[in-house]
Amino acid sequence: MLQIINNLLKALLLVGLSCAGLVQAASLNDPTRPAVMPSAEPAGTVTVKKSRSGLTSIISGKRPVAIINNEIKSVGDSINGSKVVAIKPTQVILANGKKIKMYQSVASAEGRY
Repeated sequence: MLQIINNLLKALLLVGLSCAGLVQAASLNDPTRPAVMPSAEPAGTVTVKKSRSGLTSIISGKRPVAIINNEIKSVGDSINGSKVVAIKPTQVILANGKKIKMYQSVASAEGRY
């Protein structure tokens, strides 16, 4: 009789320990699972940050061009109703006297490559 009770206690202990392991394993996060970030915007919408001036690039040469607000502009083109009169290595000059400047950190890559 003592042998039966001893075997029954061992079986209950074994079942209890195995159930505890399953409960603990269920609460662990999978470290290889990619993080899911909630999106504030609907799928398919892309937000593009613009620089303060909108001037992202200047290409010098015989006919210099500037990329302003993702549009290619050259001398004679219009930006917000004002004509482009000159494109310099670090700025675009408009007919109304305003200058659109490019940040110095991206103004020149000369000698870096």
